[in-house]
Amino acid sequence: MNKKIDAHDLVPGMYLAELDRPWRETPFPFQRFEIQAYDEIEWIKHNCKYVYIDVVLGDDVKSTGGPNDGMGPVIVAEQKDHRVHILGNAPLVQHHDQTTFEEEINTTQEIDLKARDLVSTMMEDARLGKTLDASGAKDVVTGLTESVLRNPDALVCWTHLKDKDNYTALHCLRVSILALAFGRHLGFEEEQLNIVGIGGLMGDIGMAKIPSEILNKPASLTPQEYEIVKNHVPYGVDTMRGTKGIPEEAIEVVQFHHEWYNGSGYMKGLKGDAIGLYGLMGGITDWYDAVTSERPHRRAVAPTQALTRMYEQRNRIFHPTLVEKYIECMGIYPIGSVVEFRSGEVGVILTGDRAQRLRPKVAVVLNSEKKRYLSSTKIVELGGGSDDTAPKALEIKRVLPAGAYGINPTEYLLPGDFSAR
Repeated sequence: MNKKIDAHDLVPGMYLAELDRPWRETPFPFQRFEIQAYDEIEWIKHNCKYVYIDVVLGDDVKSTGGPNDGMGPVIVAEQKDHRVHILGNAPLVQHHDQTTFEEEINTTQEIDLKARDLVSTMMEDARLGKTLDASGAKDVVTGLTESVLRNPDALVCWTHLKDKDNYTALHCLRVSILALAFGRHLGFEEEQLNIVGIGGLMGDIGMAKIPSEILNKPASLTPQEYEIVKNHVPYGVDTMRGTKGIPEEAIEVVQFHHEWYNGSGYMKGLKGDAIGLYGLMGGITDWYDAVTSERPHRRAVAPTQALTRMYEQRNRIFHPTLVEKYIECMGIYPIGSVVEFRSGEVGVILTGDRAQRLRPKVAVVLNSEKKRYLSSTKIVELGGGSDDTAPKALEIKRVLPAGAYGINPTEYLLPGDFSAR
């Protein structure tokens, strides 16, 4: 149910349903979303007289309090009960960044290399029918979890490093990182994070037993081939159950990450909350990484485009509340997005600000004539558009498709030796 309110009455926790102006005139890539940050409110107050909020999906005027102490996002634990029932009675934690992005990115290089080696070894062991290294997997996930708890942006940057020749193994690693970042955003404790991390890391371990000519086919799969690929789920479950020390909850990620919210997924055709929280999270992170990765039979899509598609598939493929929380987690402008400014210049989103989602840090890489800056890349922290001192020319005009102007985001996201890998 929508309710008209004065724009100055907006606070975090309200669900923005409609503005008094077209969405295309705003910096928001998504239509309809939950207000999470005060810079969003400032832009709306500066540009709108009134808005409509959905009091079923979010808070009403009378039910909201004042600004929180940190002037930051209102976390899941503070939302209405019907918005978070899928989380059950799990204790929720409000996590805060302990390091800057620049500090954390330097510590993640060794973690990433160790994780890559482990996943590649696990895939080969699974293919040969060997017992998997559960202790090694736990050690790697512990390192990933600790980094994500300090600052998730650094490891999320590594998920943009794609390798078409080793897709399945690195897909597992990327899904693990994304699941950890998602769990942190939801307020998971460290034990829960380790569970979703292991589940993501071993999520497609069953693919090791699928013929490579099917996995690497440069065209769409036939119905018969698709049925063969589906078997990676029971293969993966059997492999994990045959490995001592793997938590049952982590196996749920593997078992249910292809179940869809409306019951049209596989292997069991489970529907709604029957899929379970870990399975639903696995499905979201697996799908997101898959569509943002280039495959032999299709091109990658931009992160923002992927999130838009996910939002369109809420209540069908994805749990509506969880997919909205995932969009919040990734940010309005996800790390690695290529954007064009009103000046005509082009940049790459480097990091987001969880308290001010319209003020990301960007690398400006092309000038207004779409030519690369030869001297050095400009690093700019954007204003939200409501600050009179902010350079208006560097307001984001639009998000560009993946691969626009031949830009590879990893050149700007990661240390030089690694972005070239």
